[in-house]
Amino acid sequence: MEKRIAVGQDPSDVVAAFGAVWIVNDDAVAKVDPGTNALALKKFIVVDEGANGIVAAANALWVSCAIQGDVVIIDPKTNKIAGRIRVASRPTAIAYGDGEVWIAEGGADKVQRIDPVKRKALKPLIQVGFGPNALAVGEGAVWVANQFKYTVSRIDPSTNKVVATIKVGVQPTDVAVGEGAVWVANSNSNSVSRIDPKTNQVVATIKPKGTNVKDVTTAYGSVWATEVDGHAVARIDPKSNRVKKELDLEGDSPADLTPGFGALWAPIQESNLLARIKP
Repeated sequence: MEKRIAVGQDPSDVVAAFGAVWIVNDDAVAKVDPGTNALALKKFIVVDEGANGIVAAANALWVSCAIQGDVVIIDPKTNKIAGRIRVASRPTAIAYGDGEVWIAEGGADKVQRIDPVKRKALKPLIQVGFGPNALAVGEGAVWVANQFKYTVSRIDPSTNKVVATIKVGVQPTDVAVGEGAVWVANSNSNSVSRIDPKTNQVVATIKPKGTNVKDVTTAYGSVWATEVDGHAVARIDPKSNRVKKELDLEGDSPADLTPGFGALWAPIQESNLLARIKP
């Protein structure tokens, strides 16, 4: 681990964009300068209750807020709130791709789209599985992890319909697209599922050493998975589907993981810290 940075209580989600690292922490957003590894603002950007996800799209930051039931838009140039969009049900995750912002709504087991240019929530809503709590866009589709159905729903963004439902591990909590595949973190079976987007089949299951494999991302030619109870990040080789290295977080439990500025960034659970990790 390169650095621990104090960013506010209970950091939960992070994105690297617009020359900075942005962290959701307890209904607010902190901004970190990756050049100095320090907070770039004297005050946090206060958003709405239940803030739980953040994504960059269309020259703005989009923060999903579960309790308030909306998405807050932040202008990264002024570091101020630029708008709010009410969504149909409690948002549990947010992603961007194929020209739209996608919202998983755990309260209704649906996915909703937002036009980031018009800043308008769109219909129809898309029915997925029980407990959608993560999504990613890539390989011509939107992939939704259904935590309590142990499946991933594949949505065709041209029709806004589910075209495949894929059985994965127990309680999938995150999904990522990269290295020619779809990767799913299965928190209760302590594994990562690799889905072939050409066949919609799980073609490999990778078991890191640690437990509670909660988050997954792709970057720097590898797949990275957090081990919350193992206090580590596993580096997976997508060519061999094997764990090549375990990055020890020295007792810290990573809540999320995102790449950027030559590093990996992980909010630490039950703390006020953001870890900067050397890949």
